Amino acid sequence: MAKRFQIGVMTDSFRLPFVQALDKAAEIGAEGIQLYVTGGEMLYSSFDKAKIADTNRLLKERNLVVSAVCGDFGGHGFESEKENEWKIPASKQVADLAKALNSKVVTTHIGVVPEEKNENYNRMKAACKEIGDYAANIGVTFAIETGPEKAETLKNFIIDVNSKGIGVNLDPANLVMVTGDDPVQAVYTLKDFIVHTHAKDGIMIQKTEPRRIYTFFAEGGIEDMRMEDYFKEVPLGEGSVDFDAYLKALDDIGYTGFLTIEREVGANPFADIKKAFDFLNVKSAIKKIGFVDYYLDEWHANNYPQFIKQAAGREFEVAYAYGEIDSPKGGLSTDEWCRKFGVKKCDTIDEVVKKSDVIIVLSPDNPERHWDLCQKPLASGKRVYVDKTFALSKKIAQGLVDHAKAHNTPFFSTSALRFSDELKGYNKEGICFISSRGPGNFDTYAIHQIEPIVILMGSKVTRVMSVGAGKYESLVIEFEGGRRAVMSHYGWTGIDFSMTVNYNDGKTTVIPTMSNYFPNFIKEMCDFFKTGEVKADPAETVAIMGIIEAGNKAVQTPGVWVEV
Repeated sequence: MAKRFQIGVMTDSFRLPFVQALDKAAEIGAEGIQLYVTGGEMLYSSFDKAKIADTNRLLKERNLVVSAVCGDFGGHGFESEKENEWKIPASKQVADLAKALNSKVVTTHIGVVPEEKNENYNRMKAACKEIGDYAANIGVTFAIETGPEKAETLKNFIIDVNSKGIGVNLDPANLVMVTGDDPVQAVYTLKDFIVHTHAKDGIMIQKTEPRRIYTFFAEGGIEDMRMEDYFKEVPLGEGSVDFDAYLKALDDIGYTGFLTIEREVGANPFADIKKAFDFLNVKSAIKKIGFVDYYLDEWHANNYPQFIKQAAGREFEVAYAYGEIDSPKGGLSTDEWCRKFGVKKCDTIDEVVKKSDVIIVLSPDNPERHWDLCQKPLASGKRVYVDKTFALSKKIAQGLVDHAKAHNTPFFSTSALRFSDELKGYNKEGICFISSRGPGNFDTYAIHQIEPIVILMGSKVTRVMSVGAGKYESLVIEFEGGRRAVMSHYGWTGIDFSMTVNYNDGKTTVIPTMSNYFPNFIKEMCDFFKTGEVKADPAETVAIMGIIEAGNKAVQTPGVWVEV
């Protein structure tokens, strides 16, 4: 299974001797480990050539690498001139050890970076500069762990240090538990410096000064200081870290390194770590999307891959594609399209269905092909999105819905307009008349006006009538109780989708334009692929197809009511 990130674990979290901890790391499927070297059996000063060779052998035998070495000497980090006299040379030795263990990262807490450039700040800056320059010269990064200061403060400090060997170990839980900083925004703020991350989650219970927390860690004994009154570490996914957004942010900045599990509490360390690994394994997996299309060189197939990447990072990728025919419009052939987009060509729909995690049935300009193109995907049990327009008749639409239901296949089909910002929370009570306007023609774009109308007025339509003139098409839609809507198409003249909504009490509201519907739609589709939560009721979709079917008949007989 392809993954966006590598998953590691801190060996000390197992609370076992090092070799046993390695066995447990390999057992859960980790690809790397982080080890503490500032105390215990793996103390940095205990490593000679033989121990280094033996450690590397143990790692290789278990297919593990060292994601990072933890060189945290405790205390107040590098705030004390006296402590720095031994901590700086010791940190350089830790960097040497990291290199010998084939790791490029040393992580540590450096103390609390002050907002103002005082004596503490200057001492920390000088220490980090010296260690960072040394580390850079041997190909190692000295990574400051996030926590006691906000991301912006840390970023400015690193810039001021001005050393190529200084980076960031981003711990999202430290940010939410201590500073209340947003770990997602922290990724973007610190994007130029992140070389390693910890996978940890937590909640803030009571806000206090971060320095107070870290002073307690450094010295202990602060009167009435109970950590559980201020924050709590919790299993991944149960705290304040939004891991979907956090991992998406790491995708966005191009980070492909380790998510190293650090569990600092829990009565059963192995069970806690295994649970965390399984959580990350699912979250970091790259889900393969398969395209099924009538022909691939069309606007949706050409743009969906990039739109999906923008919405979901590397969590989804279009990996497989099937085109029934080559483009009839002189565009790219199926082979050429697949080469251009780096997608594996499949010779059959069966092959797409078998290899893909989720499926998109396209053919947006040829909905008459949906019946055939959808048969295998909707029988797969996998999550399927069917592009607009779902079907050209209510009977076919209902047949596809029944087919999916018979095979327990979750799916939906919709117009992107359903997800426009303006329709969110819109007042539906008491609407008696809607005037809708938009581009295109009824043949291909009817759904983009009908679906928003149905969302606002319901799906109980009794009859429709075509009242357009010349090349400008208009359709009157009559609902139960005599309520009506008129939708008009103005061709490809640059007009946007808009609505005027009238209420029984005489009020009128205007939606001058529909905005952000396509980005919102792509996000909702990706969320469906992740969660299985259907975004449009199939029964409503069938009703909309019935309206479109009646509308197509009405266009042939202008001025005559057609029953729905």
